[in-house]
Amino acid sequence: MMAKTRFAVLAVAALVLSAGCTRTVVGGYTNSPDKKYCVYGRIYGAYGQAFVAETSKTVRISIVTGGTNETLLFREKYRVRGSDVSWDATWDEHNNLTVVVYDYGRGLDRVDASKRGSPTNHLLTLVYRLDAKTRNFIEISPKL
Repeated sequence: MMAKTRFAVLAVAALVLSAGCTRTVVGGYTNSPDKKYCVYGRIYGAYGQAFVAETSKTVRISIVTGGTNETLLFREKYRVRGSDVSWDATWDEHNNLTVVVYDYGRGLDRVDASKRGSPTNHLLTLVYRLDAKTRNFIEISPKL
């Protein structure tokens, strides 16, 4: 009986402690026009906070080869501060990639704001070039 009680207390304690450690993770992907490459974007919200809250978030960009046996070519994490943070990827004809990270402003939901045609709040621009020799992606500074 004592063992069952101890287990129950530990289970409840673990549940209570882990409840404050949750966070929202959103993501998506965009294929290159020729489907040789794919970019995955994941945005990790702050622990214990609503994703629409103005908080620091982690953006993880991964670029892989396309097809069923994906090979990781590039991965990096970036920190931004924003509300309901989102991203868009644009590939050019040479398989170079530009990723723009944005939100719609403090406390605004991206789906509703997008439907209303609200302007975006630019947070970060990332540019990646495909190295013809190594066939890997290299991050470069965007031209402003």
